[in-house]
Amino acid sequence: MNFIDIHSHILNGVDDGAVDIVEAIEMCRIGYNNGTKIIFATPHTFDGIFDVDVKARDLALNELREELKQRKINIIVQTGFECHINENLIQKVKEDKNLTLANSGKYFLVECPHKFIPPNFEEFIFSAKINGFQPIIAHPERNGEFRKNIKKLEGFVEKGLEVQLTAGSIVGEFGWGIKRLAKKMLKKGIVHYVASDAHSQNRRNTNINNAYVKVKKIIGEAYAKKLFIDNPKKILNFHCL
Repeated sequence: MNFIDIHSHILNGVDDGAVDIVEAIEMCRIGYNNGTKIIFATPHTFDGIFDVDVKARDLALNELREELKQRKINIIVQTGFECHINENLIQKVKEDKNLTLANSGKYFLVECPHKFIPPNFEEFIFSAKINGFQPIIAHPERNGEFRKNIKKLEGFVEKGLEVQLTAGSIVGEFGWGIKRLAKKMLKKGIVHYVASDAHSQNRRNTNINNAYVKVKKIIGEAYAKKLFIDNPKKILNFHCL
């Protein structure tokens, strides 16, 4: 396959992902060996614990790319961030397209608190859209408020939000309840991307092929291909315009 993984923490020592360059390389190797040809390095930023900046990201990114080249692991590492939502996020994205995926100047990955959705989230989506951005919410299936009421997420999708589901949620890494919700989201057609959100070479790694096999069984091969290949490709195509 030619999977495109838009969300991972493969960079060495910048956040709670790869602990060193050895693990970073192995995470890339696992992804590549299981069908991923392009992977986005998206370290945490603005979350109150990790506030990775462009300089730190690019230092780790350049080191990783060079090591992969030397080892002939032909996975392409693209750029981005996982941006924790805050009141100034749209302005920050306007000022620095490095916060967007593949420096597209349009698509960006937004993380909400795990237990709730900010009360002004609909206004946030509206502001992003009128400024020419496409917000992609990371792993909403693991958010407590959406788990209680999936219709809230459906409403936000109708307003223009795009959804990234975690591969591990589909195969049961986060428990039966989240697995069931992930299946429900897929059947409702409110998922736009499936990504690894990988944090290590062991648990929650970069192998998304197992999830692809499950998704094909749930909603068919054509839709599965959109989530793992076609929709991520539009981010890269926009970057190339």
